[in-house]
Amino acid sequence: MAKTAPYAGVIVDLRLAAVDRIYQYRIPENLQPIEAGQRVLVPFGRRKLEGYVVELTSELMIEEAKLRDIIRPLDPKPIILPSLLELAQWLSLHYVGLLSEALQFMLPPGYRYGRERVGAKRQQVVTLKIQDPKLSPRATAQKRVVEILKEKPEILAADLVEQAAAGHGTLRALEKKGIVSIENRRLERKISWDTIADPTLELTWEQKRALDSIEAEMAGKKRPVLLHGVT
Repeated sequence: MAKTAPYAGVIVDLRLAAVDRIYQYRIPENLQPIEAGQRVLVPFGRRKLEGYVVELTSELMIEEAKLRDIIRPLDPKPIILPSLLELAQWLSLHYVGLLSEALQFMLPPGYRYGRERVGAKRQQVVTLKIQDPKLSPRATAQKRVVEILKEKPEILAADLVEQAAAGHGTLRALEKKGIVSIENRRLERKISWDTIADPTLELTWEQKRALDSIEAEMAGKKRPVLLHGVT
């Protein structure tokens, strides 16, 4: 595995001027290589936040005692090109103000969002904690849930209640007994370029007339065409 610079400069995804600066994090060896332009999950105060790697450095810029590790990358490869990282910094200086906000304009289609991410969704995940719990003979729904979890130790709560023909109350009862755990997670949904459809555009009457005129000119001798007021 290729080894990158040991430190990454990260912009955390918070729209607050007070924290809109580059924070240095250590790249653990098991996460290398991480590249500029990738999104990463980082510890920030008591929270875990999404951030953008905007630079890689070999020099430690802060006290080592304050240095924290990147938790994990959120993308297998960079999603923002180096030239666009530079453009985002230029925009933040001249127009937008916040670098975290300017970086939003550099994201590929399908990654752009307001505060709610297009590619991520919070869902409940159920995990089996006790393999062979002692359940009442009458707790048939709970038994069905456990049997499914033995095959799939971790599953979305919505899928589990559907497959087990049970209710969320059944899951909560099992959680209360310590048999399962229920955790809210933000799950990344993979978005392919094929799923991002271009909108169907319909020309206005003026635009259609202009297009017809241009096509007629192009069918004959090709010459410059002046467009005015048809946008």
